[in-house]
Parts: sequence; structure tokens; C-alpha cells
Amino acid sequence: MELTPELPLPSWQFLRDEAPEWLLPGTGTIDADSVIALKTNPAFVDAFLLGLNAQIVAELRFRNYPLIPGWTPVRTFWGRANAASGAVEDDIRDIGGWPANTPFGSSTHQTPAAASADLVVLFNTPLFREYPGTLVYLVPALRDAQSRLDWTTRPNFDDRQFPAFQGRISSEQTFFGFDLVPELGKERWVVLEETVNGRRFFNARTKAGAVNAAHNGADLAVGTISPPRRVLIRGDILLGGL
Repeated sequence: MELTPELPLPSWQFLRDEAPEWLLPGTGTIDADSVIALKTNPAFVDAFLLGLNAQIVAELRFRNYPLIPGWTPVRTFWGRANAASGAVEDDIRDIGGWPANTPFGSSTHQTPAAASADLVVLFNTPLFREYPGTLVYLVPALRDAQSRLDWTTRPNFDDRQFPAFQGRISSEQTFFGFDLVPELGKERWVVLEETVNGRRFFNARTKAGAVNAAHNGADLAVGTISPPRRVLIRGDILLGGL
């Protein structure tokens, strides 16, 4: 009997834990409180998963684990989620089925979900540690009568695209990956939205000797309630050099 073990792990986490500079070169030099646009590297994903699978298969065979020849136990790098089902999707096809003489990054190696580079937005900020429920998504910028991007008009927030994968490199660095050709990000707003989990209130302090205008608890609540925030970042500025 020969077996086909599955290890559906987001293997980028191995790099984060052991060699973060291989996951994101310069990760230790990114300015605090910054946002940067990146794109995935399918060729690197191919090479990493090829080496990882070779090592895992060698270890299993050394321990007399009966594997089917050519089996690929780890096919997931990012742990991207299917938008419809929520199921985790593979990044590569079985390595035994890769056509001969094809380069790393070839679309013949990748699944339809990972067929090209994806847009990634990285935040280097304690925001997501302090507000872990913050939503991050993309919405298209509207166009004017001449089909030019109109960054002055409120976009349609119902036409949103949520991340296909996300993760945390450190306590401050959080990334969100989108199933989108990176260049198209220049036509999108990057939106951060505070979720409404109950109600929060400001700590309203009056100056010494000042009289609080609230006549009762209801007035005080109305004056100090903290409405949810929504922040928009222009994609053409964020992705200017990408």
C-alpha cells in the first residue's frame, strides 16, 4: 500500500520563523507606521516548495513511509482562501506533473488561483494588534465623464474585494494579499474599516474649572460616543513605483 499524505500548511510561516529576510527582504528596515505595496513572486514560491517537498519526501522515505512516487505533500504557500467556499487553495500543482524544461514561475506549475503575481499591501504599524478586527479591502475608484480616475468622489463600498490571504510577519508587520494583477491596484482604493463591535466612548475630559455641558447620562453618551472610522488610501499613490 502506498499513501498520499497531505500537509495543507501555509508554508510562508516557515520562512517567517526561520529566515524572514527571505520572505520579505529588508523587513527589518521598513519605517514605522508605513504602508507599502508589494507583489508576490511565483518563481520563488515554485523554488521554495520544490525544495521543501524534496526534503519532506526524503525524510518520510528515510522512515519507511510508503509514498506514491512523485507525490507532492505540500502545495500551499500563502494559504489563500477561495472567495466562494472559503476552502484553502493550493499554489502549485503536483511537481511530478510539471512539464520538462519549464522555468520557475511558469503558469503550468501553478493552480488557477495562483496563476500570476498578486498584489500585497503591507502595514508596519501596531494598528492591527490594538484593533485586530479592522477590515482591509479594495474598492475601485470611480471614473469621470472622460473615463479618468476620479479620486474626489465617494466610491461604491459595496463593490469591495477582500484579501485572498493575509498574515503577520511580526507584532507590527501585517500583510494582506489580493487576487489582483498588481498594476490594477493603481485603480483601487485601499480601505481600512473599523468594525462595529458594540459601542465605544471617548474619555471626555473637561478643562479644570470648566462646566460639562451634559445635563444627564444620555447627553454625555451622545457627546462622547466614538463612531467607527474608515480610512482610504489612493492606490495610484501607494503603487506609484510598483
